[in-house]
Amino acid sequence: MGTIVIGIGSGRCGTMSLARLLDAQPGAHVTHEKALPLSWEPSPERTKAIKHHALDFFEQLLLDKTLVGDVSLWWLQSLEELRQFFPHVKVIALRRDREETINSWIKQEGGKQYIEE
Repeated sequence: MGTIVIGIGSGRCGTMSLARLLDAQPGAHVTHEKALPLSWEPSPERTKAIKHHALDFFEQLLLDKTLVGDVSLWWLQSLEELRQFFPHVKVIALRRDREETINSWIKQEGGKQYIEE
């Protein structure tokens, strides 16, 4: 069996760059925010969604790939459930300085500020 990698981090911290870097490796298929947004609260629906992605998506890719995964904030709340299906999953957590992240969001949105002072 190949390696499953999950990347987590808030927006504007390098998640897309991480997904592209991992996907560029030989024998890899790593997506960015492929999973559906998952509920923060445990539920049968969330477990079903995780099972779908873990068993149907990742296992299918592992038939001919050696490194598969997804980079998305949505996996953060579900890592323990994912480990039930894949105990050896690798997780990369990205973190960026708060002010840099906020400034990057403002720049991305063309200077619109969403933070009330």
